[in-house]
Amino acid sequence: MRWYAWAGHRANATLAASLPSVVLRHRSVDDRFVRLQDGITLQDWRVASQDVGAGLTLPHVDPHAVRGLKFAEALPARLAEATLAARLGDAEGSPCSSE
Repeated sequence: MRWYAWAGHRANATLAASLPSVVLRHRSVDDRFVRLQDGITLQDWRVASQDVGAGLTLPHVDPHAVRGLKFAEALPARLAEATLAARLGDAEGSPCSSE
């Protein structure tokens, strides 16, 4: 099942991380949609979306991406993960381009 949010990859990755109880774990987003678990009910969706009201969650960061950072050895692991998660996510929304 797909939720076509048309929000862009970064925003969809943030939505997927913020709705873990209803989103598939792997390869769950692209620029157009968030892939939802099969068989979720309206009640499942309501519960999951109410939980997001407390705040968005930044996307998961692949450990390979952390190791690929320039000066990764010099950064504390948590700082490197937080930096990449902030780059991968879109907590505030980005303006649409008309191009």
